[in-house]
Amino acid sequence: YSVSHANPGSGVTYDLARQIMVAKGTSILSVVAGQSTVDTAVSRAHKFHGQGYNIVFFDNKFTNIRSANCSQLVWAAYKHAGIDLDANGGLGVYPIDIYNSNLTFVWKTI
Repeated sequence: YSVSHANPGSGVTYDLARQIMVAKGTSILSVVAGQSTVDTAVSRAHKFHGQGYNIVFFDNKFTNIRSANCSQLVWAAYKHAGIDLDANGGLGVYPIDIYNSNLTFVWKTI
């Protein structure tokens, strides 16, 4: 399967999951949502492909973005689909905010 993701070296890309290097113990999350919501979020995430990497986490809750970091990409895609994955509602969305959301669960740990 393929994954949309953002990283400092290449910005927002779409890669095969087996090509993405992550640390042992990394959790893959799933979102509690219907298929049409997931499809909308995935479609939105694809629109960010080719954009740069955003180093700002503390104030990154924008859905119309020209660059994105990992949590911002996921949050913005699902926010566009009508779901707010930010667990604490702060100005920035961090990976832990999405992990702690009551709308996500650990699907798999690598």
